[in-house]
Amino acid sequence: MRRAPVCVAIAFIALFAIAAVAQNGIGVYGGGTTNVTSLLASSTIIASGSVTSSGNIYAGSGTAGLGCLSLWDTAAAHNGGICMPASGVNQFWNLWTTAGTNGYATITGGVGDLLWVPISYIHGSLAASQMTPLSGTAPSVACNTTSEPGAGTSGTPTCTAAGGTDVSGILTIVTATAPAATSTLATITFAGTHATAPGNCQISWVGVPLSAGQTPYITTSGEPTTTSWYITTGTTALGASTTAKVAYTCI
Repeated sequence: MRRAPVCVAIAFIALFAIAAVAQNGIGVYGGGTTNVTSLLASSTIIASGSVTSSGNIYAGSGTAGLGCLSLWDTAAAHNGGICMPASGVNQFWNLWTTAGTNGYATITGGVGDLLWVPISYIHGSLAASQMTPLSGTAPSVACNTTSEPGAGTSGTPTCTAAGGTDVSGILTIVTATAPAATSTLATITFAGTHATAPGNCQISWVGVPLSAGQTPYITTSGEPTTTSWYITTGTTALGASTTAKVAYTCI
């Protein structure tokens, strides 16, 4: 007859354990498996093994410190994760369908799909028609020896762009005997057709550095149009019979 108090004690302990689980969460350690169908709102699940769900897993409500998925490395030394902002778009993102390719970037398809695309696909603020073709023949280059004799008028100045394309290359300019300062040095005419003017052309001097006054540059009026662009000499004229090499890039 003395067993009754023992049974009551065991039952009391079991009820206490159930209450504790309902209040504070469920801990699963070792090799056991526990099936959970529902928990109180304040419950926590702690597992030393895997957690498998046949449905969706929800975290937090977007408030500060909640709504985050935290991931740790296998040594539990480093962690990171993703958090849902308190305000913004409500979106379920569909992950990539492939592992991607080296040098590719991620864009969205506008409906929640994450896609891999080559860098060249990303135009930024440029319209597609502004993108200078990566291949093609070299542009034509004409020395200015008339109204603004930047390459000189006496002798035979030459301007060429052999081996380049509309995108990039090196201009070779050989001045004559009377170059002028602050004048159009050479006009570059695109080999390809552009429905919209390229966004920008940049140049840099190749070879022995020039003085600041001699360095050619592109003026506002010399910026690219749909057909051409031009280079202006500095405030100090280039030397006579000088071979100048100018690297250019147009995008």
